[in-house]
Amino acid sequence: EPKETVMNASRTRRQLGISLVESLVTVAISGVLLGVGVPGFSHLVADSRLNTEVNTFLTHVHLARSEAVKRGVTATLCPSADGEACLSDPEWHRGYMVFIDQDGDRTRDEEEPLIRRAQGAADAPVLVTSSRSRRAIRFRSDGSAGGSNLSVTFCETGGNVDGLAVVISNVGRPRVTDKATSGRPISCS
Repeated sequence: EPKETVMNASRTRRQLGISLVESLVTVAISGVLLGVGVPGFSHLVADSRLNTEVNTFLTHVHLARSEAVKRGVTATLCPSADGEACLSDPEWHRGYMVFIDQDGDRTRDEEEPLIRRAQGAADAPVLVTSSRSRRAIRFRSDGSAGGSNLSVTFCETGGNVDGLAVVISNVGRPRVTDKATSGRPISCS
């Protein structure tokens, strides 16, 4: 009797674990899911990075405009790598600053108050540029920006998403668009 019990017990015991075929099927399904999901995720990350840069810039635009109105003076927003002087090239991704331009010369002097600066980098993942003819945004005490419209273009360096632009009208109102004046998408090439 003890011999039969041992044999029956061994027959009813199940093998625990997975087979080689089950492992290969799992790996194949995982590979397909990663192949489909990773490109979509990288697009999501690039889009989020671009929108974050645009929103940070808009925050500084609104700050410069409100400071000009609140203080009754001219406030300037310009690209700046060091937070002390405006850059001669309109490379906003290197950083920018908001200051009170008391003498109206579009450059920050030592005695002119620095309101805020944003750090940037030459190798930033989002390139932010404007035209060479208008390298700074000056808000007057009435909130207007004067002159012609200024477009600041935001392009993700990986080319995973279309560019965006912040357009500042001469009345000082900023807006975000994904279209150039021609109606085509913002060109980042």
